[in-house]
Amino acid sequence: MTSESQNGDKSEQARKIFLEQIDAIRVAAFKAAPNHSLIGDIVNDVFVRFVENAEKWDYSGNCGPLLRQITANIALEYWREHLRHQPESLQNVAEYTRNLQEENINDRPTRAMKLKALELCMENLSAEHRELLEAHYIKGVPIKELAELFHKNVNALYSFFTRIRNVLEKCVESKLEGELADVEL
Repeated sequence: MTSESQNGDKSEQARKIFLEQIDAIRVAAFKAAPNHSLIGDIVNDVFVRFVENAEKWDYSGNCGPLLRQITANIALEYWREHLRHQPESLQNVAEYTRNLQEENINDRPTRAMKLKALELCMENLSAEHRELLEAHYIKGVPIKELAELFHKNVNALYSFFTRIRNVLEKCVESKLEGELADVEL
């Protein structure tokens, strides 16, 4: 089999996969397009790019995520082009918004920071309270069984877990706002 016929087979396979995924591509284009009148153009560009690069793709798995990523990339190109033709004031607003989003992403506490704060807050609890929390949330022991093991009322334990979650949540927030910035992870 010649390389031309292999490329033809790959292109045909790409075309079939594209047609199978066309609805998902349209949805992705609808979500990402700067203007809904551009959805058809984006879908067409996805088709062209997917078929042009047919020899690069591995068709053994699900190509849906690949096609959605190509769609997102092409929509981003359309956004960039769209912004180039906007008045400078709108470009400034878009840049300001983008910078705010990046700042918010950088200011968010990481999972490791939250876990460290939770560990610090857990240390402040009594041994019995820690034992109850670990049994229920880590070991998965149902509250009814815990009530029997610890000779507690079931409703009282439900109330306890509600209160302790609120206390831990406030403690974690305060640790993240202040003290944790100085703690090494």
